[in-house]
Amino acid sequence: MVSRENSVLAVAFALCLAAFLLGAALGLEGPIYAFVVVIAIPIVGPQLYLAATGDEAVPAPTRIRTALLLGGGLCLLFGTAGTDAERRLFWGIGTGLLLTALVYEVRTGYLREIASR
Repeated sequence: MVSRENSVLAVAFALCLAAFLLGAALGLEGPIYAFVVVIAIPIVGPQLYLAATGDEAVPAPTRIRTALLLGGGLCLLFGTAGTDAERRLFWGIGTGLLLTALVYEVRTGYLREIASR
């Protein structure tokens, strides 16, 4: 039997392939298109979907952390290509995702500390 996680990842792969083929047919290229095809659809999307719909295998906070850290790190790597405006956009998104991960961790630790009192 196919697990729910594998089904979601297979759909994400199919969407990624469809976006790639559609982009090739329409002549889309550049770092922003690559971000959508390489980061948003296959990595961040499935993790956030599985976190929102409740997956028993991996807790939602772990999925959120994974999406934020991988998305942020890859955005920073993508920030080395493109025009100045595209680089600033990628650095801004990547920094925002990593700062969101930091705030999420601080909030989780604070709530855990309050609950233990």
